[in-house]
Amino acid sequence: MVMKKFRCLILVLIIAFQVGCGFKLRSSMNMPFESIYINSEGFSFFDTELRRVLGSDNNVNLVSNIAESDVQLSILNEVRDKKILSLSKAGNVREFELYYQIFYKVTSDRLTGSRSPEEITVTRSLTYNDAKILAKEEEELVLFEEMQIDAVTQLLRRLVTVVLNPD
Repeated sequence: MVMKKFRCLILVLIIAFQVGCGFKLRSSMNMPFESIYINSEGFSFFDTELRRVLGSDNNVNLVSNIAESDVQLSILNEVRDKKILSLSKAGNVREFELYYQIFYKVTSDRLTGSRSPEEITVTRSLTYNDAKILAKEEEELVLFEEMQIDAVTQLLRRLVTVVLNPD
């Protein structure tokens, strides 16, 4: 009986702590526009992920006609790069730094503020070992994919801050 009351007390304390600390499950972002047109050159994982996330948002419609959109998002350029970060005493590569950059521009007739192109840069470090070439190549691909997902999340956070003039 005492143990049961103790468990209930612990459960109530855990719930009170989570509510008191401001814990909240992540929900969909409320975009300040109802429709968006995405102009991107070619096919990329970034473009696919961006369209998937925006398409699953019930508050935003992806439109295929620029005239029907409140906001136009143009993906101007996508850059993947790998640079040597450190070398061993023998001159072999020990670590790489991976870069992923997206250059984009948000336009609209109702947009207030800057209309200049902006960029998102994501970097990761990758240790390297000649004995594990295939594993490190796979790890590099996974890291670039995660970097693209991170860039999509950053772009969505920036789109939430877009300010439109009322109709």
